Amino acid sequence: SALSRGFVARIEIAYQDIAGYVPLELTITSTSRFTADRSFVLRLEPLPGARTPPRNGMVIQVPVAVAAGSKSVTLNRYIPKWSAGHSYRARLFEGGQELPGYEGLIGNPVLQGGSRTLNVLAREYRSDWVFVDAKDRITGGDERRVRRMLAPLTDASPVAASGRGTFGEVSLTVVGPNDLPEDWRGYQRYDMVILTESSLQELSTKPARLETLRQWVLTGGAVLGFDVASPEQLIRQLEFSWTDRVKSRNQVVKSAGTIIARREYEQSLLQERRRQLETYLERVESGITIASEMSEFGIPTAENLQTRRDELADIIKQQRAAVKIREQQPWLNLTASEWADRVWTQSAGAGMIVGLKGDQGVIAKMHWQLAAPALANQASPTLRRGVDPLIGDRRFSQWMIPGVAQPPVYTFIGLLTAFVILVGPVAYRRTTRYGRGYLMFAIAPVLAMVTTLAMFGYGVVADGFGTIARVRQLTWIDGASGDAAQRIRSTYFAGIRPGDGLTFPADAEVIGYPESSGVSWEEADRSTPALVGDVFLSDQKQGFGSSFLPSRQQRQFVVHQPKPQTGVVSLQGSSGAARQLSSTLSLPLIRVVVCDGAGNYWLADDLLPGQSVAAESLSSQDASKNLGTIYTEHLLSLIHISEPTRHDSGSRMPSRDG
Repeated sequence: SALSRGFVARIEIAYQDIAGYVPLELTITSTSRFTADRSFVLRLEPLPGARTPPRNGMVIQVPVAVAAGSKSVTLNRYIPKWSAGHSYRARLFEGGQELPGYEGLIGNPVLQGGSRTLNVLAREYRSDWVFVDAKDRITGGDERRVRRMLAPLTDASPVAASGRGTFGEVSLTVVGPNDLPEDWRGYQRYDMVILTESSLQELSTKPARLETLRQWVLTGGAVLGFDVASPEQLIRQLEFSWTDRVKSRNQVVKSAGTIIARREYEQSLLQERRRQLETYLERVESGITIASEMSEFGIPTAENLQTRRDELADIIKQQRAAVKIREQQPWLNLTASEWADRVWTQSAGAGMIVGLKGDQGVIAKMHWQLAAPALANQASPTLRRGVDPLIGDRRFSQWMIPGVAQPPVYTFIGLLTAFVILVGPVAYRRTTRYGRGYLMFAIAPVLAMVTTLAMFGYGVVADGFGTIARVRQLTWIDGASGDAAQRIRSTYFAGIRPGDGLTFPADAEVIGYPESSGVSWEEADRSTPALVGDVFLSDQKQGFGSSFLPSRQQRQFVVHQPKPQTGVVSLQGSSGAARQLSSTLSLPLIRVVVCDGAGNYWLADDLLPGQSVAAESLSSQDASKNLGTIYTEHLLSLIHISEPTRHDSGSRMPSRDG
């Protein structure tokens, strides 16, 4: 029946069982050519029992236009998913009518029962790494080669982050440069991207894919340069600027010193044990009385002496092996400061770039142990987003709009007090004074009805009929290129549900922040299946239907979005002279605190776009105080928004408070 209409529709959705944005490719191909312009809508609906939690289902609608005379059209979109599971019912519509024959099921539902909850939790504790090889076509031999090469990292990962298991089980994917995502949201399912010098050079010939990777790093992603020659080369090929931060270097030196000191302490304990055993055995064999401090070795029977000789032989064997390992692995003899030349860390926007330099092309476990602490905040998509879209957390209450959708207790108390006064001292005394007390049987119910209507009316009108938002926006800017990434946490309240819902930029990642009152995974998994709403995806915007913002309820969202060419703030002048701060940002800056490459802090107020102002030198303590003042002064931002409700992080909105 599909072919009888003269075209075939093909849908491909990448397998992604966790929450996030999923790549979708829709191809419509005519058997000849389309004779007229056509407009279709692909509708994806969640299947019953195919999601956990079941209450987080969303209906996705993707419009696609076909021009007359064309043979085929291919559309790529990223669809949001706030649940675990991977299955959809796909249908094709035209002119509001479903096309018979263009329907199918995609993906597999999650496992039924309690085991599926455990599977979801297991993925949260797993690290998903992607290794980018220089080859476009990856074979089984290439994967085995990469896994052997990365063995020191995967072996060291369970204790990489202070023994907390942040980088526990590792799932490694090997891809070529052409297999990398073309949208930054395609990297969100991974915890780290690993590059070599050769793959970096190959990636630099593909500017679009390199830019996508940079956007992901700016929004919180982590890149590991494996066995690179220098930090400057690694950072430059990723089109960032190497800053050689003193703080990062000192952190590596401190961590390396701790590991080296622990290793030397263990060796000293082993050497001390050997000395004690040798002394004990020499005294026994010479017939010397055993000192009281050596009584722990026990009575010198034949069996006990053999046990001590075996222990001594094992210690000598361990020490000889350690000497041999040090000869074969020269990095074990490196000092803490020398390790700082082999492990580099640098933040880029909200993300992190780490470089490892091997000795004779070999990466040791200690490389990873020194690099892992810098990557702890990028260890999972949940940490990068700052929200668990499946069940949320109790921090929902920390960012609510105060004073709305709450009972006006004091107003109600005032109305009830006025009612009591009118019914008692006023109405009763006046009616009895004139001998008409029987009128109270009519006055009291009327006053009660008026008071009830007044309370109800005030409760409806007090919060208004428009939309209010409480917004906090953080922007990370790369100081060299001016590219930036934004993170926005917003709470919306609508007196009346907006007809057009919410609108977000097309390239943004929009994650709902559900309210949680301590609900467990098992309880959330047993919840009643429900649809959050309809999502409309075009090449210009993401439209979230009105059901995402119901009347008189507070709803929260976290949005991430790259913002190319945002502008920069630069510090000019030599370190010994007066310094100037200049800005190419489009927004005025009220207060600016700057830290230069040498670790010195500077302050400036009222920095306008395109202007320069004198900078004041600050101590680290004063810089900390100023940053704290900025944080507290701009803690709250309340915005009144008229319909339709839009969320455009590129525009300035009037702020009522903050």
